[in-house]
Amino acid sequence: MRLRSLRTSALSILFALPVIACDPPPAANPDDATPAAEAPAAEAPAADAPAAETPAEDATAKAPEVDQSNLPEAEALFAANVKAVGGQEKIDAIKTYYTESEMEIPAQKIKITNKMWWRSGDFYAEAEMPGMGVTKVWKVGEELWSEDPINGMRKVEGKEAEQQMRNNALVLTAAWKEYFATAKTTGRRSVDGKMVIDVMLTSQSGDEVTLSFDETSSLLVEQSFMQDSPQGKIPMTMRVDAYEDYDGFKQVTKSTMDMTVAKIISTVTKFEPNAKIEKGKIELPAAAKK
Repeated sequence: MRLRSLRTSALSILFALPVIACDPPPAANPDDATPAAEAPAAEAPAADAPAAETPAEDATAKAPEVDQSNLPEAEALFAANVKAVGGQEKIDAIKTYYTESEMEIPAQKIKITNKMWWRSGDFYAEAEMPGMGVTKVWKVGEELWSEDPINGMRKVEGKEAEQQMRNNALVLTAAWKEYFATAKTTGRRSVDGKMVIDVMLTSQSGDEVTLSFDETSSLLVEQSFMQDSPQGKIPMTMRVDAYEDYDGFKQVTKSTMDMTVAKIISTVTKFEPNAKIEKGKIELPAAAKK
């Protein structure tokens, strides 16, 4: 993917990412390899020599199967997650917040600075990418608008709007019924020595999201989905790298987003619960009102 194309994709998904590694080294180029010295030809085995033994089984050890018994119901996992991040009372006490974060695509040396002002589900957000300008997003009530250097001012609708709205919920597991029709536990697996339980959520429109929880801490460790954007569908997997405690409320402060063609590292540099937000900050722009 060309750099401009990657920047365009990054712009289109900036605010769809949850308030969220290096790529593997390139494969060796055979043309650049130093030729090895030629080895002498092996002698043909004697006619009466015994044939070499063929291993009966593949020597590669198989990973042990994970026990799938006694899987908890999806709603029980959600309740445990709400408790793990601070509890419903703590979540309800956060009426507004202001956050700043940095997104980096190391392989392409792209850095993006984000700011968001949030109040009871509505928000105004902006992101600045050097060489590309500023992207702005407004969400007021059921209206979602975006303005960026590639697509200009536009109303965000359909699945793209649905995804952006739910991914900017303060705690998705506490409000999942607002965005999804069903939730089902799909299995248990081992990730980096931890047991993780996966839950598949499906919206009324058929959109699917998988949330993965640490079975011991009940904290979210991974989220996978297909992101709709002006450039088409982009497969995304967000892995949580760090949480930070803000007066009893646990917030994701570092995450890695794998979008197939690149990895995006997101780091929260400031999070202010119940921040004072100036009047008119979270308001649709004049062009949207018209």
